[in-house]
Amino acid sequence: MGYVTLIALILTVFLFVLYRVDAYKDGTAAKAFNELVENGVTVLVSIFCSILASIITGLKEKNDLRDNLEKISGKIYEEKIEDSVRRISKEVTEIYQNAVDMMPLRYYRSADSPNKEFNTFLESSITAGRKFVYYGVSARFTCKRLYRLKDEMHAFRNLSIEIYIVDPVCEATYENNKDFLITKEMNKNPGSQVEFQKIIKQEKMKSLYCLYALMEINNFCYQTDIYLIRDVPFIDIEMTDNMIVLEFFRTSNDYKRYPFTLIYDDKSVYYESYKSYLDWEKGKAQHIKRDDLTVDFILELGKKAGIEVTEEILRDCCNQEIFKEAENYI
Repeated sequence: MGYVTLIALILTVFLFVLYRVDAYKDGTAAKAFNELVENGVTVLVSIFCSILASIITGLKEKNDLRDNLEKISGKIYEEKIEDSVRRISKEVTEIYQNAVDMMPLRYYRSADSPNKEFNTFLESSITAGRKFVYYGVSARFTCKRLYRLKDEMHAFRNLSIEIYIVDPVCEATYENNKDFLITKEMNKNPGSQVEFQKIIKQEKMKSLYCLYALMEINNFCYQTDIYLIRDVPFIDIEMTDNMIVLEFFRTSNDYKRYPFTLIYDDKSVYYESYKSYLDWEKGKAQHIKRDDLTVDFILELGKKAGIEVTEEILRDCCNQEIFKEAENYI
């Protein structure tokens, strides 16, 4: 829609100048062209078209686009192009300053193996900040990442962590998302005939051993707060001080282990909107404070969820799925 607007505005400027110089009466293309040059509008149109081409063919990073738009405005004032054109330029600039909010800072396609560039970028933002938030189903990959980082950063002592995962006690959460969970299992394992109750048990167990892993990670962080939510998120969210990561897992035949990922900075509308959304989720969730996250608490939670586990079982699961596989993190 933005592209159509820009093209329409360029045509408007062209026709506007033709009208002002009465070129339409003469009917000569040469006179129209000469008058355009004399009025300086050629500069405006060429710059607009260049930006349009760059957007369509390459989707330049949004900071570059914003800079180009500012240069356009400056050029128009330098050339002393008349007020109507200035107004149009200002409106176009405002349109695209709003539109670039929708453009991600970075994006990564879904894949079957970890993306090194993404991991490096996210981890540098985590270690440089004071707060990290994860919102998703079980936080398995997040536990891998945090456990791996614990020995690499002194800043961990200043890091406040919020983790939102599914409450394993709420049976209705799994029942209400039955189709989604079955589809996800089938996509992970094509031809899978796993019974739904077994899928539920797997999901609950994953939440429990992730809580155990977070209890271990507690020893290295400034503060850890966990919130048990009563819904199965279709999207994973990770937030640091200066960016938000939105991770979409495919649920069709082209399922990949690692999600399609969009990253926006903290000045984008997405950052502010999802921050408000998580604050709303926080008010509905069961809050587990740092000191409350103990082995006894996790075992009791498992019992309420219908999963009989021991500390040894939890430790073995963490060793196998998180601690010893910390190199295979998302």
